[in-house]
Amino acid sequence: MSEEEEEEIDLPPSKTKEELVSEFLSACKEGNEEIVRQMLVKEDIKADDFAEMQQKNTKKWGPLIWSICKGNYDITSLLLEYAFGERFHKKKESEEGSNLGQAGAQARSTPLHWASFKGQLKTLCDLIQFHQFDPSEREENGNTALHLAATGMPSSGDGKIFLKVMEVLISEGVDLSATNSYGNTAYDLCTNEAAKALLRKVMTAENKNDDTGKVTYGLDILSIDKIRKNSQLLKQLVEKVERDMLTEDLEGLSKVIDSTRKSCAFGKSIEHAEAVLKKLTSKQQVEEHMQLLEYKRPLTRNSTAQPLQDAIANAKHLGVKESQLDSALQLIDAVKAEIKLNNILRSCEAIRCASQSEKGQRNALESALLSVKKYEGQAEFVSKAQKVLRRMDAEIELCACKTMKFQLAEEECEGKHELTIQILTLEPQVERLQNALKEATSNDIGVNKELIEELTKKMNAMNEEFEELKQKDKERIIAEEEAALKKAKKKSKKK
Repeated sequence: MSEEEEEEIDLPPSKTKEELVSEFLSACKEGNEEIVRQMLVKEDIKADDFAEMQQKNTKKWGPLIWSICKGNYDITSLLLEYAFGERFHKKKESEEGSNLGQAGAQARSTPLHWASFKGQLKTLCDLIQFHQFDPSEREENGNTALHLAATGMPSSGDGKIFLKVMEVLISEGVDLSATNSYGNTAYDLCTNEAAKALLRKVMTAENKNDDTGKVTYGLDILSIDKIRKNSQLLKQLVEKVERDMLTEDLEGLSKVIDSTRKSCAFGKSIEHAEAVLKKLTSKQQVEEHMQLLEYKRPLTRNSTAQPLQDAIANAKHLGVKESQLDSALQLIDAVKAEIKLNNILRSCEAIRCASQSEKGQRNALESALLSVKKYEGQAEFVSKAQKVLRRMDAEIELCACKTMKFQLAEEECEGKHELTIQILTLEPQVERLQNALKEATSNDIGVNKELIEELTKKMNAMNEEFEELKQKDKERIIAEEEAALKKAKKKSKKK
């Protein structure tokens, strides 16, 4: 493409400030946090951009009020972070400076009023604790935040969150007897029986202060401090559980979640804690199946271990780390090794008398036994397998002794008498058979009795032959020595 052609391309016109403000407001209404965040950074949208719009129409909501009324806490927090709540403080200061007062003609609803009216507890706590909004401040009709919470609360159904909003406002010292421009108290505007009961209880209670200095009227009233403490305790315990995943923390975590939920502490932290509780519960189920499996060991069928395998799979699915399931995974490997050993053991036990042809089964038994010992298998089961292995080794060795042959190398035979060669050939065979019979008859390992009897007879015969050969060789040596002595005497006489 040439430079001339590039110059001819029409770039889209930049958006006007009015268009950007409208787009930003729509994003806040629709709860599109990503667009809100981008426009705050890239388009440099500020709270003052909406001042002119609201001067023209005082009933038109700005982005902060929209996000509060839509219940979008993340966008609300973002807007407060970018000082969208500051203009409400500035307006109050301006009104006080012109002696109009909060209940004057210029009084306006603040974010705190709307948070109270909509039952947005978390936003309400942030506005009071971090953004210095006054719960006792009046709006254009002379209502305090408590008036609006009482008005916004549904007359029936689940109004639990509104009760908590009212408790927080009461703990912050809002005057229950304060009347609005029409002479109504919060109690007068309330249509929910549970809320009325709360207000009656507070109005008749004796004024007391707790350790935070907030008014509680001697009652167990929810406060921002209590919510924060519950949330912090929950956060710390959740972090500990996620790190350690110890089932001994299960009861404590469950209680803290219940306590935090009762205080209506904030949704995402509760949701996360409940997810962690599910993980820990799944870990407990794994440990329970482990106990059952340990009781049944050694196993004979893979199906017996299936419930534990299913519990492990469920725990992994819920997010439990594999490293936190090490003991369960090792137990699965252990029982698999035991099942394999049990099957091979039964096969080997069925062998009446092991010989060289059963060496393969013997090796399989040894391998399976080593695996079970690696996982610290049940001592009695391991001992049983070891006994069978020793029996097979003893029988295989005895069978080998039945046909054993031993022959000296030529260099070993050189210069030796035939009887000496026979003795040297027979001696290691006798020694081998003696050792084999000793092992076969020790510790009652169950070696085939017929085989022992047969090899004992052979041992006796070999011993008898061995002794005869030694006697003959001894006699030969004596005879040779006598002959040599006579020869030496004859030689001496001739001289």
